[in-house]
Amino acid sequence: MSRTVRLDGVDGVSVVLQAGIGASHYETANDYGAIERWESRDYVVTRADLPRLPQLGDLIIEEQENRRAVYAVSAPRGMPVWTPADSYGIAISIHTVLSESI
Repeated sequence: MSRTVRLDGVDGVSVVLQAGIGASHYETANDYGAIERWESRDYVVTRADLPRLPQLGDLIIEEQENRRAVYAVSAPRGMPVWTPADSYGIAISIHTVLSESI
């Protein structure tokens, strides 16, 4: 099941996409050796629907009824902001964190 979202790029380009919703969980060690846990909301989209690959700081806007949520494309240090979602490179999973919810 997918929903309609908008990707606003840091370069000013916006695109409306159909996206599946998922999640990723990471554990990384910081500079002091402490384990940091990180959870992202993932948007699985068809790569061909994107004008370019997602970049750090792009925003995904999700609107439903009277609710609007903005997610910033992000990932833990040293991790990519998107990963392949299939073996053929057709879909990618864009990793995000909640930036604002209204």
